[in-house]
Order: sequence, then structure tokens, then C-alpha cells
Amino acid sequence: MHKLIYIICGLFIAEITMAACFIEDVIDLHDSGYSSSAIRKECKNRVIESDCSLSKLIAYAKDGRKLSSILRRCETKDNYSNRSYQRDQYQLPSTQPARICSTPYGTCPMAVAIPQGASCYCPSAYGPVWGIGR
Repeated sequence: MHKLIYIICGLFIAEITMAACFIEDVIDLHDSGYSSSAIRKECKNRVIESDCSLSKLIAYAKDGRKLSSILRRCETKDNYSNRSYQRDQYQLPSTQPARICSTPYGTCPMAVAIPQGASCYCPSAYGPVWGIGR
């Protein structure tokens, strides 16, 4: 009986913590063919580290805007974690290959290098957690 309660509680906690997407996640989902409603469901109707709403990001993606343009417009200006902004000027990402997958819930090393900004995932007990190669 206690195991069942623990498993149910564990799933409930995982559902609560996996509750938002980054800007890059929204664009990747759109580019992968997800519908607007599927993106909203996947992101739990929330986007983090963004001054734009999820609906606005989806609209920009549908308009065919480039990721750099969307980041310039929507990324929270005080978010320097990805070092994209220097003196309020957007810098193009490095040409070095990505060796770490960065997800909304942490990072994991990758065995094979991929291009910077490409989709990747980190394994978890609940399945893959999608992210961006950094």
C-alpha cells in the first residue's frame, strides 16, 4: 500500500515540476510539427525566461520568424545565463559543437556532439526531458 502511494505521489510531483518551456522549446516544438494546442499542453500553458506570452511565441513561430529575432524580442533582458546579450546586443551562438543538453530541469552530458541549439534530451525516470544543445 505504501509503495502505491509513493508511486502516485512521485508522479504527481513530477507533473507539478514539469510545468513550463523555454523560448527555444516552444520554437523547437513548433518546428517539429506540434500544433498550437499540443504546444500549450506540452508547456502547461507557461513559458519561462520570456517577456512574451506563450501565445505570442507561437504566433511568431507561425509567422516564420527566426529564433534570433524571437530571442531579441522576447528573452528576459536580465537573463544572462546563455550569454546571448552583451551590452543589449544579440550575439550569434558559438560555432563550437554542443556537448551538454540543457533542459528546463537541469543539464546532462552528451556522448556525441551536436550543433549548438539543436534539440536533445536528457533521460529521466519519467522518460526523455527535451532541451537544447549548449
